[in-house]
Amino acid sequence: MSDRISELPDDINLSNILSSLTLRDAVKARLLSHRWRYLSAPISTLQFDLFNMFGIEFVKKDDYLDKLQHKNIVREYKSRFLTAVDQFLQLYIAPKITTFKVHFCLVNESASHIDKWVAFAIRMEAKEIDLYFSEYQKSCEPYSFPFHLLHSESDHLKHLRLGACTLRPSPELASRLNSLAILDLSDVILENNNDLESVLSGCLNLECLKLRNCRLPLTLCIHGHQFRRLKTLILHHPYSS
Repeated sequence: MSDRISELPDDINLSNILSSLTLRDAVKARLLSHRWRYLSAPISTLQFDLFNMFGIEFVKKDDYLDKLQHKNIVREYKSRFLTAVDQFLQLYIAPKITTFKVHFCLVNESASHIDKWVAFAIRMEAKEIDLYFSEYQKSCEPYSFPFHLLHSESDHLKHLRLGACTLRPSPELASRLNSLAILDLSDVILENNNDLESVLSGCLNLECLKLRNCRLPLTLCIHGHQFRRLKTLILHHPYSS
């Protein structure tokens, strides 16, 4: 049985219609109509969060009731969020994207999903990857960023923002960050004193470095000869391990 969308005349530019929809409505439209399922829409910025996926606008506060409400929302929508992002990326057809963002409370148990999303963003030559997983739960292992998925010869990634995750790079994998101009880390765990040094050793073209609320070693050394292009350095309330 055909759907109403599939009955639209052929002279209607469905891709233009799809591109004018919000990300949430575009996901729904692709799932409702087989005719729209594999259309390419020029969406250069993909941002997946509660508002874009489910229309839930959540203003973060620091009180206990607010955190409890957020926790309940995440618990209710987590499975649906993972499925919705997976389905959208499976059906997405375009040569490239500019920005790929995921803002949701996720931990390492969802790594099989997140790794596929990161691989997608890299394959689509995203210039910016922004993964912010809210405040990680102390009882859960935070997501570990997959350095091995970065291409050693790729130079398209310019801006990397990571929030509420952990970094465990080896020097040879950290060198794949050489194209970065901006590195923005928030609430990130660096496992030992060598992890941050390994990350920074690969960022030879860095122009902006932001470290906010990260778990850092007691002594942080930034060598001028290593960062000849560095213009901005922001350290916001870091706490040492």
